[in-house]
Amino acid sequence: MTDPVTDYARAVLAGDQPAGPYIVWAAQRHMDDLQRDDLVWDPKEAHRRAKFFGLLSHYKGQHAGQRFELRPWQVFRIGSVYGWRWAESGRRRFTEAYTEIPRKNGKTTEAAGIALGGMTLDGEQGAEVYAVATKRDQAKIVWSDAKQMVDATPELKQMITTYVSNMNCPATVSKFEPLGRDSKTLDGLNPSLAVYDEFHAWRDPYLRTVIANGMGSRAQPLEWIITTAGTDTSTICWEMREHCVHVLDPDQPDFTDDHLFAYIASTWPDDDPGDPATWRTRTRTSASRSRRSTWSAPGRGRRRGTAR
Repeated sequence: MTDPVTDYARAVLAGDQPAGPYIVWAAQRHMDDLQRDDLVWDPKEAHRRAKFFGLLSHYKGQHAGQRFELRPWQVFRIGSVYGWRWAESGRRRFTEAYTEIPRKNGKTTEAAGIALGGMTLDGEQGAEVYAVATKRDQAKIVWSDAKQMVDATPELKQMITTYVSNMNCPATVSKFEPLGRDSKTLDGLNPSLAVYDEFHAWRDPYLRTVIANGMGSRAQPLEWIITTAGTDTSTICWEMREHCVHVLDPDQPDFTDDHLFAYIASTWPDDDPGDPATWRTRTRTSASRSRRSTWSAPGRGRRRGTAR
């Protein structure tokens, strides 16, 4: 069994894979966690989740009809979220996954694939998957991408029935629906997976609080958060980003959140973000991990190595 997730982390730390500071920190976190006794790394499950995307088909543009092929950085993120579990309970480790990457990198399409996996791969009867955004029309973008994937993928079309704003999988009695703050009702939700689209546009925590509270009875819930970088420092996304940076920061070893996975694509502090030459990010070695973050701590987090 190959392990492309760990291979990617090693390549980043060796300077063979271009990466910004927070990606370097995420790679080092993965390598450090391999030494922990309370966690189990399962490359087979990581591979199974990444392989699922190979069943999905593009439905528009020049690649229409072709199967998806994840890039190494996507395999690292998806594999990390699903490959780590707690040694004692065997349950999935991460319940939150924050991804901040530039536009036109397939966040929405990837999130649609994650949602379809939540209906078919988790092995949980009665799974409830939601694409969530401030407006239901925005949430329906992810949902519609997933619907088109089902229609273009024979294996999924046999498993999943699609309607105007609902798709369901009879074999697992699972469903997937778009949900916004302007939806008719937010009562009675029992989400197992929620995909938050364009999180930087969320003005307050109300919708996320409703979703998180509804996940209380799920054994392995997951909030999959995708966003581009925003400029408003008063949003809940900015607070979340600050928290992620501190969890990754190697200069704050006692600040941790073992249930959060974070991947932030960003230039290095001494790079000009307006210069296209820096957008791919320069190759740096693991020695650069010691560069401290400039963000202020938002007051969340726990001592490293403790579960909740």
